[in-house]
Amino acid sequence: MQAVRFGILILAGGLVVAATKPPQTSWGKPGVSIDQYRIDSFECAKTGYFADVRDTQQAKDAIRVLETADREINNGDELDPNARVLRMRALRPDARVREVGKVLTNVVERCLSDRGYRRFALTRAQAKSLGKLPAGSLNRQLYLHSLASDPRVVAEQVVG
Repeated sequence: MQAVRFGILILAGGLVVAATKPPQTSWGKPGVSIDQYRIDSFECAKTGYFADVRDTQQAKDAIRVLETADREINNGDELDPNARVLRMRALRPDARVREVGKVLTNVVERCLSDRGYRRFALTRAQAKSLGKLPAGSLNRQLYLHSLASDPRVVAEQVVG
């Protein structure tokens, strides 16, 4: 009986996490042609890729933490390697790197916004259909374009 209760608790916890998961989003511009959509996607991605983030606080923090973690791993004079790993984990280098990623994401989003695109949330059905298409495939691009160029989808599903 306890195993059943435990299983129900785990299932319920999973449902809460699933229910609170934010919807998948994309960017759209009513009436945009497939060619312009692909050009804008590429140009904004390139803008983000080449963005210089060296002087941002997020990048400085990430560099400082990664250098400290590197010293902990390579120069630790402590006999207990687990203690070094725990100190390194406490620095949370992964979180610092994600913060830099957010800065780059903001650059891409600003580029899209400047070109007239608006963020919209995919419905569950749209997200499910998208999930069936391989990342980077032409079919996925065409599907996203069909949503992104549809004035009704963008207007009714706009975020923010």
